[in-house]
Amino acid sequence: GIKGIISKLSGHHAMCTSMLSNPDYPEEFTRDLRSLAKLVFVSVDVFSLVQIIQNKLIKFSPIFKFRDLERYVQKKDTPVIFTKLREDFKKFFNQIEERKMKIFIDIIGTEDEDIKISDMVTKLQNFDKHCDYIISNLSTVFKEIRNICPRFNFCTDEQMMALCSLIKFPKSFLAALVPLFQ
Repeated sequence: GIKGIISKLSGHHAMCTSMLSNPDYPEEFTRDLRSLAKLVFVSVDVFSLVQIIQNKLIKFSPIFKFRDLERYVQKKDTPVIFTKLREDFKKFFNQIEERKMKIFIDIIGTEDEDIKISDMVTKLQNFDKHCDYIISNLSTVFKEIRNICPRFNFCTDEQMMALCSLIKFPKSFLAALVPLFQ
């Protein structure tokens, strides 16, 4: 998965950085190596952000399948923001998936590479902010669940999200729930 890609790219970045410290390389090779190091660094940065966002979406997506969610969410725009975020992130991720490393190769070495990199990172940071906004708004849903069933007062919001994601898997749900009430 993404974690493996990030790990490999980080290793390649470390190797490039190490090689750049050698003063004996010809200038042309050093220039190409710097470009490669930047390409790998940007890739790691982007994939790390993608992984963070993907993990957050996986964590709270199941909650949006509940019928009565809108009744409990304090800010009524939360489901709309979630739907738009999920669609926009899928489009962004599909672009990366379709073009693979070419998406980064086409940016590095251009005159406006810094602007393009900044735009890509800013877009991902905005996705992450939307995820955090959604997570903060889901706390009202969890408060309501705790009011209905006080046994959940001992669960953190994180635990509540995990339980919500298991609701369609009774065995897994019970396996996660039992330790919380022992």
